[in-house]
Amino acid sequence: MAASGWNPTAFTSAAIANAQLQTSLVQSGVVLSQNLNADSLYAVALANLLVGVPSTQALLSTSKTLGVGYAVGAGSSTTQITGKTTAFTCNTVTGQITFATGALAGSSTTSSAVWTNSAITSSTDIVVFQHIAGGTIGSYQINASCTSSSSAVVFLTNTSSQSLTETPTFNFAILRGAVA
Repeated sequence: MAASGWNPTAFTSAAIANAQLQTSLVQSGVVLSQNLNADSLYAVALANLLVGVPSTQALLSTSKTLGVGYAVGAGSSTTQITGKTTAFTCNTVTGQITFATGALAGSSTTSSAVWTNSAITSSTDIVVFQHIAGGTIGSYQINASCTSSSSAVVFLTNTSSQSLTETPTFNFAILRGAVA
C-alpha cells in the first residue's frame, strides 16, 4: 500500500533531475560534497548561479544569506623564516600562515610584516584571519591592511600581559571589497 502523498512518477522525475543536475555541475568543474536534493532551493540557486559562468571568472554573490567559499586546491601555506617582522610571500586567495618563533612582548605589543600576495588586487580587499594552532589561542589579534595590488601589511598583536615566544598559525581568506 502506497503512503499518502507518495507519487512514484514524481519521485522518479526528481531523481532523474537530481542526477542530471549533479552531472552538469561536475562537468562544469564544481566539486560536490554531498548529494543535492532536486527539491532544495540550494540546488536550484546553485544551478541558476552557474549557468553561463566560465570557470575562469570570479563568482560574485548579491545574496545576503548564501555562503561563498574556496575549494580544495585554491590555497597554500607559508612560514616566516627568521622573525615576526620578516616579510613573507603567499600568493593565493586562501591558505595558512605560520609566524616565526620569536618573542612578542605582552600588553598589546604589535609587530608588522609585509605580505606579498598576487591574489590581493586592491587596497579595498579584505583579509579574514582565524587562529587555528600554535601559540596561545585567544592571545593574539591579527589584521591586515591591503596597501596596494599584490601587497599587505600584517599586524600581529600580543593581547596577553606576558611576553609570548610562540609560532602561531592562522588560516586566511581574501575577500573582494568595494567602496561603492
